[in-house]
Amino acid sequence: MTSRRDPQDAGRSPTRPGGPLDLVLRIAGGIVAVWGAVVATLLEAFLVPLRLDGVRVPVCLLLAVVGNIALMRFAHAVTGNRFVALLPGLVWFAITIALSNQTAAGDTVLVGGDWVPLALLLLGAASVAIGAYLVVVPRRR
Repeated sequence: MTSRRDPQDAGRSPTRPGGPLDLVLRIAGGIVAVWGAVVATLLEAFLVPLRLDGVRVPVCLLLAVVGNIALMRFAHAVTGNRFVALLPGLVWFAITIALSNQTAAGDTVLVGGDWVPLALLLLGAASVAIGAYLVVVPRRR
C-alpha cells in the first residue's frame, strides 16, 4: 500500500522553508532586529557626550552608521521580507527623535550643545536611507 501525498506539501517539513518552524524563526529574527535597533539607539544616544582625557570621542557616529545598515541587512536576511527589513531603521529614527525632545521636567538625552548630536541625527538618517536602498531595491543579476 502506497501513501499519496499532496503535491503542495512536497518538500515541506517543519524545518524547511515554508514550514511552521521557518515562520517562527522569521518572526523571532524580526523581533531580534527591532530590539537590536532599540538597544543600539539607546547606546548611541548615551555615548554622545563620551570624552577620553577631555577629548571628544564620537564613537556613537560610527555605531549609528554601521549599526543601522547592519541591522537592516540582518532583518532582511532573517525575514526574507524587504519591507519588514525597514523596521529597525524606522525604530532607530523614532527613538532618536524622541530622545532629542525635551521632557516636561526639562531633561534631554541628546543635548544639542555641540556638533555630535546633530551629526548623529544626520549620519544616522543617511545610514537608514542607505540601508533602505540596499534592502528594498532589487539586485540585477
